Amino acid sequence: FLWGNLPKNERLTVKLKGERGFRILWGNLYGLPQADRVYTKVRNDFIMSKFNSLPGWTCKRALYDPCLFIFTHTVGKKTTKMFSVIHTDDVDTVAEDKDDMHTFFAELDKRFKVKPGDKDFMLGLKRDVSEDGKTVTVTMPGFVDDLHNRFKEHISSHVPDAPFPPGLFLSKQPAEEADPANGAKFIKLGYQSVVGGLLW
Repeated sequence: FLWGNLPKNERLTVKLKGERGFRILWGNLYGLPQADRVYTKVRNDFIMSKFNSLPGWTCKRALYDPCLFIFTHTVGKKTTKMFSVIHTDDVDTVAEDKDDMHTFFAELDKRFKVKPGDKDFMLGLKRDVSEDGKTVTVTMPGFVDDLHNRFKEHISSHVPDAPFPPGLFLSKQPAEEADPANGAKFIKLGYQSVVGGLLW
């Protein structure tokens, strides 16, 4: 996110503790609502400009999935294709010619200082392709292990027969009957975090 600059109409005034006056925040910053949008525009403008100006290269974005970049590279009579799916700073690329991937990586590295990752992972998802290449198994081992380890002291060793007890019905307690201290206790234990993690 720090690679981008805020548009003029979105720059912020900042008051620094112990200093008189204000400063103007020009650069993009983690935590700003527009941070991802600003960075994504910088990244996309760079890719589209660079790979439509390099000799023999063209690049376009898919209409129905703007995260998908489609490249062609022509040298003499040979034209090769390359596809990249990009989510913020995670890039997944396949190409007919590995040299095209190396060129793409080198140009991104010059501009954004990138590093290679494990090809089996993308956005925290682990992808295992079957030996015949016909199926892919997707798991989230890192996320699941982290979530389990954060709450393991509250997890029973009993393995239930069903994900939710059959026949049990839950309803929201009327606000006037709720005990605020009880609610605060479970929120402090991480209830919202574990529910969010399970939904993810």
